[in-house]
Amino acid sequence: VQIQDDIKKLFNEASMIYPDNFNFDLFIKFFEKALKEKKANIISPICPDYSVKYVAPKVYQFTFEKVNSNIGVIGKKILKNLNAIHNFFFKYKIKVNHIVAIGDFECLSSKILDKVKCSKKEFLNRLKKSQIKFKKSTNLKVKTPLFSELCNGLKNWEKINNKNFAKLKKNKFGKSKLNQDNVMEIANSRKELYKRWFNDFKIEEIKEIIYRQGSEYATMGEIIRKKFKNPLVIGADHHKMSEFYKVTSRFPIIYVKNQY
Repeated sequence: VQIQDDIKKLFNEASMIYPDNFNFDLFIKFFEKALKEKKANIISPICPDYSVKYVAPKVYQFTFEKVNSNIGVIGKKILKNLNAIHNFFFKYKIKVNHIVAIGDFECLSSKILDKVKCSKKEFLNRLKKSQIKFKKSTNLKVKTPLFSELCNGLKNWEKINNKNFAKLKKNKFGKSKLNQDNVMEIANSRKELYKRWFNDFKIEEIKEIIYRQGSEYATMGEIIRKKFKNPLVIGADHHKMSEFYKVTSRFPIIYVKNQY
């Protein structure tokens, strides 16, 4: 009972979205193993520091006018809840290995580089600066790599990602609950975001875009699964995309609430 209360408290204090039953069961399994091994591998993928505008207090929209080199809005949300997350594990004497990995693979999209008016090299430099700032902003021990450093670099990322993209295009959704219909539902819910993100967004490209993005989540899932024993993903971007992780993996995915 104590553990259940503590888990509830964690979700409340770290302002997390209560997971569905499937992810909750996976979280319990993860936690039982972490208790036994006295170690928790937590991975928090974060977005580059794209420019945003606030449309109401705490409610923001990505404008994608540029990519900055501070801690972005997604990184800030992880940072804000770090203490609550780590304290939960410390209470059970579990050592936390927390990897806050920034999505450097977005530099592979010429559309994104075009939008933020930035060369690939400059894009990556700004992300590296963001990661140094994140690390310096907390006394807790965190690792702040570029995401592709978890899989030996961008070339290898591209290889895995192309394979997953081809899989999704054939409507092979692995063990996820995705199907063609709900993928298009997710795509349509992100339409306004895409209009701001891509200069010449055309509605007929939406399927291609959602599969491209979905394959990035599937690729992150595959890389995390191969690299870490008993991982937990704590995300802070849009939870609607989280089902794509399950195309290639079976670990718990918990999301910090967000407003965009």
